[in-house]
Amino acid sequence: MLPQHIFKTQFYIDFLAQTHPELDICTQRLEGLPSFIASIPIGDALSPKWPKIIKKLLPKPKALVIGTPFEPYEQSDLLDAKPPKCQVAKHLDWILLHNVDPYHPNIPLWEEAGFKALPSFPDMQLNIHWKSFHDYLKSLKASVRKSVRQNIRKFEQSGFCLETIHDPYEIRHELFKAYEVFWQRAKIPWFKHSPAYFSSLAQLGTQAQLTIARSPKGETAGFVINFKDLSKSHAGRIGVLPQYDNKHSIYFRLLYHSIESAIQANASSLSLGPTGYQLKSRLGAQPRPLSNLVLGTKAPWRLAFKNLSLFGHLALKHLNNWQNLKQEY
Repeated sequence: MLPQHIFKTQFYIDFLAQTHPELDICTQRLEGLPSFIASIPIGDALSPKWPKIIKKLLPKPKALVIGTPFEPYEQSDLLDAKPPKCQVAKHLDWILLHNVDPYHPNIPLWEEAGFKALPSFPDMQLNIHWKSFHDYLKSLKASVRKSVRQNIRKFEQSGFCLETIHDPYEIRHELFKAYEVFWQRAKIPWFKHSPAYFSSLAQLGTQAQLTIARSPKGETAGFVINFKDLSKSHAGRIGVLPQYDNKHSIYFRLLYHSIESAIQANASSLSLGPTGYQLKSRLGAQPRPLSNLVLGTKAPWRLAFKNLSLFGHLALKHLNNWQNLKQEY
């Protein structure tokens, strides 16, 4: 049986490494820290208002990324470790610690070690203080509560139902196809899951709950993965197969299920991740500001971060503008 703090276990790191060989995940921890190597497309963080041609022309530095590539989205607990020195990644361009609390007391220690803090996409966090989903619904504005109930009713009256799956191997192809549709159109693209991830989910045990939307014909129409890690819940991947996309309120029902699951698990909070800011805020979630800490490991990058730090903040200022985030993401 897996420990309760699944995201910090060596088992979880090994699982991600085995199912995502293309991400070059380091199974031997760097000074106690999980890490992986990946190219970082700088243009992806810029506002959609920037010309696409400029985004494509920007470099994609290769980085040693401190943390894990997927859940948890926020990785502030890693700030308690000693900042790594640039020599550990001298063959790369950056060392990157992504998605941390910008007000964490250890931020100055990392800045003293040469790391520069830049804005990241906020998480959407829902603080859980309800005993049931019914109580949660009563806390929403009347118009939002009506919309949620209408979507659930539409889902059920169309003959769909939710079903928890313990071993998804038989439907692995459907899961990946449903996930890929959402990944390809994401406004905040991140590292891509592999087909092996979905076929091996059962290895994570009960702390990774897979729920599918099943059609009246018994077909898999969509899915959502929810994680429980200590007192917190995390909404993982969600997807809907192309033939069911934007139909029967499937996506909405799966999203609501993440909230239901967190309440049933007695979680203190639910991380809903970035994107869908307008929708998630209507459901009661609040934005949690996050930063990326970046260290240039080669002279040109160190010079760039030293002299262009102000430009970086200006180019990423939309990530600190709540109204802008709701409109663009």
